[in-house]
Amino acid sequence: MTTDNFFLWVGIVFALYLVWRLRGFIALWFKIRFLRDKKKDKGWIYAFYDRGQIIPTIKIGLTNDMKHRMRAHRTGAPFGLRILCQFYVPHMNAVENLLHTRYKGLRIRSDGEWFWLMPRIWIELKLLNLFKPFFK
Repeated sequence: MTTDNFFLWVGIVFALYLVWRLRGFIALWFKIRFLRDKKKDKGWIYAFYDRGQIIPTIKIGLTNDMKHRMRAHRTGAPFGLRILCQFYVPHMNAVENLLHTRYKGLRIRSDGEWFWLMPRIWIELKLLNLFKPFFK
């Protein structure tokens, strides 16, 4: 085997490994991208976290006015909030329900919008934020 073939196979194996590791994100992205909902409710999906928490938590929600929502939540966060991601989607209620269902095992309370911040959520939401131009 020549070195060219070796690096080709290493690249193919690495690409397959990445697809396998990111399969959940890829499925999530396709669901959001090709979501067909009867109700077109355009708005922002956001995720932010409180910097002062010992155990990091994240809030995933929706809004029509991002500035107003951040001001409203900053009053309850003494150390300030950091935006993890925000993106504009044509079906904000359906996308929020999709994200809440995906991370339901990490909810802090069964009826809330706050989740334990795990690396999987962090990576997936950062990737969604990176690919946000494709949601329109």
